[in-house]
Amino acid sequence: MKALHPILLAMSLAGVGHAASIVQTKTFTFVPEDTAPLTFNQFDSSLGTLTSIVITTSLTKSGGSLFVDNESATPASGNINQSVTITLSSSAVSLIDTSLQPIGNGIAATSVYFANVGADDGDGPGVQSVGADYDGTSFSEVSAGQTRNVNEIAWSGYTGLGTYLIDANGVQGFNTSAIGGAAVAIDPATASGEVSITYNFNAVPEPSAALMGAVGLLALLRRHRS
Repeated sequence: MKALHPILLAMSLAGVGHAASIVQTKTFTFVPEDTAPLTFNQFDSSLGTLTSIVITTSLTKSGGSLFVDNESATPASGNINQSVTITLSSSAVSLIDTSLQPIGNGIAATSVYFANVGADDGDGPGVQSVGADYDGTSFSEVSAGQTRNVNEIAWSGYTGLGTYLIDANGVQGFNTSAIGGAAVAIDPATASGEVSITYNFNAVPEPSAALMGAVGLLALLRRHRS
């Protein structure tokens, strides 16, 4: 058997589809509770054969503050926190991963502060921003994220020539249970981030490349038989 000529081998491989990706990224910014509708294009199956669909969600919590004023006769200390949580939803596509778990469910960015307050100093009800019974902070940015592969059973909703909506739903909350009976003052935080959809696929070769591949393969077969 004669060795395969490098040029003929390259011509035959030219007709083979190659791995490719299409990435769509949509951003959101709002003060929860709120919802950001994000529009994505479906995957055009004429481009090739899907190998995976990946959804990546990033979240940044910025701003916001949390202060407590102890209304109890007993000093207290412990962690207080403020959080922003994003959950993805859609009526058009299924958000389920390869482990049959929901994608984009409860992605939370949480700020934590250790508060230390004395007993109520008799400054009256509500938050009074003075005295040893008062503590809290304004928070710096904190981020969270998630990357998941869409289960193959759900791919049909992502393919076609149209678009689909995914909603980024945001809520925020706080926890001051470590300081029992405290009055609370809170400034809401802003949720910002992005959702990316990545289509990984084996691309269909261009007609010229496919023709070159066929010519190369034919030449290789003839060379092999001679």
